[in-house]
Amino acid sequence: MRSGRFLAVLAVCFMFSFLGSALAQDVANVYFYRISGYTAWDLKPSIYINGDRVGRVGNDRYFVVKVKPGTYRFHSDRRNVPSVTVEAGKSYYFRAGVSQWGNRFHLTEVAPDQGNDDIKQLELDSPDHVYHETYPYTEKVSRVPLDK
Repeated sequence: MRSGRFLAVLAVCFMFSFLGSALAQDVANVYFYRISGYTAWDLKPSIYINGDRVGRVGNDRYFVVKVKPGTYRFHSDRRNVPSVTVEAGKSYYFRAGVSQWGNRFHLTEVAPDQGNDDIKQLELDSPDHVYHETYPYTEKVSRVPLDK
């Protein structure tokens, strides 16, 4: 009798474990990070997805947003924003950098191996700087029109 209960509990645990991993594969992880630099070291650029502000990233910090598969525009500055198509179960990395004159931030897509190595040296940013951990979300925080 006890072994039957044990097997039933084990089966339920396995089912929830499988279901959880299947649900995790329905989204992509998008990492935004910034490596410390002398220029604009005290600023925390805002990060946007399709014009919606999802967070701010400080020096030597990163945060991650889970997005559904689709085509998105990831940016910090509204100019020259390329579209990126994300696939479920994959990770994407964007490094925030400062323009030559130090007055604008931009995002650069980084290869997954390089991005993964970079964020291992960084700290997860403060929850105060991450406005949304998933995208799309129901409420809009800050809408910025994109230049076409």
